[in-house]
Amino acid sequence: NFEKALQIANGLPNAGVTGTINHSVIHQTIEVSVMISQIKEIIRSVLGLVINSANFWNSVVSAITNTFTNLEPQVDENWIVWRNLSSTQRSYFYKILFSILNEDTGRFMAILPIAFEITVDVQEQQLLVITIKDSA
Repeated sequence: NFEKALQIANGLPNAGVTGTINHSVIHQTIEVSVMISQIKEIIRSVLGLVINSANFWNSVVSAITNTFTNLEPQVDENWIVWRNLSSTQRSYFYKILFSILNEDTGRFMAILPIAFEITVDVQEQQLLVITIKDSA
């Protein structure tokens, strides 16, 4: 719940919310690698900071990649909530949290929680083995 999360964040002592986004990226069919690049750019713009750390951006790409691929070993993890919509349509929520504190952020830690809602028209077994070159 976006509004509830924002309410909690605004209530944290010694913290401030500098920006929020509640954004939908909708594609009927897209190669996973293209979606990963698009989401990385959305994250870059939402942060509102210039982050030069290659390690940070590599971690961002890795986390986003795991949102769409390599799902089979993650099936029972707490950061994924699964829903069957039909025999050929599957939906899941995937939660990740990015944080960075370095020379780019100065005295402040930048934190970016993200919840993805992903719906695909594929059977469960096919979804669990999607790669970055697949389209869904």
